[in-house]
Amino acid sequence: MQRWPWLWPWLGFFLSLQVPGASRTPLLLLSANSHLVTKNMNMKITCEVKHSPETSTVYWFRQTLLPGEDINNEFLASYSGKGSVVYGSGSFRASITVSKEQERNVYTLELISAEFSDSGVYFCCIIQAPALIFGPGINLEVVESLPTTKPTTVRTTRKKSCKPKPVDQVEKKGLFCMTLPLVLLVGGFSVLLISLIVTIHLHCLWWKTRLRFLKSMQI
Repeated sequence: MQRWPWLWPWLGFFLSLQVPGASRTPLLLLSANSHLVTKNMNMKITCEVKHSPETSTVYWFRQTLLPGEDINNEFLASYSGKGSVVYGSGSFRASITVSKEQERNVYTLELISAEFSDSGVYFCCIIQAPALIFGPGINLEVVESLPTTKPTTVRTTRKKSCKPKPVDQVEKKGLFCMTLPLVLLVGGFSVLLISLIVTIHLHCLWWKTRLRFLKSMQI
């Protein structure tokens, strides 16, 4: 088994399927500085192992979705607490590095010059006989450029300005204001004159009628 260390994760996975009660637990905590990374940039994913010896070996996997909706699980690398490193047989070997903090039980997987093919769900796990214990996966996406947020625009309401009226309109309004009283005065005088004429005419008719009546009485 020492000649094929990459068989350890698959052996642990096989044992976890055979032994009842073996399940995933929140023993391993993953974190990343971002879930989006631009192409050709570096990316770090950390895996903190709790309630486990510092000499534990941590295995890194990547899960991708192949054409036809087939799930592909890739073994990336493993790092033991004693410092031994084993890489998988894929073409990604030159694009990843694994390490461990000296004073903490924290393991790191670093992607170097990320490519679009590095997108996927990353897992870390340990073997706790007879089970293979996984941490929660982190979905990492490699993009051409990071999305930018549109700046918020503040709409300013324009105050209605009192525009000065044209000179010709002012002159027309002034002329109208001057002629209006004159028109009203002439109209009122005309009404009074017509009323006076009608009154005089009616008075004359009344006198003529009265004179005729008196003459008829004398005859």
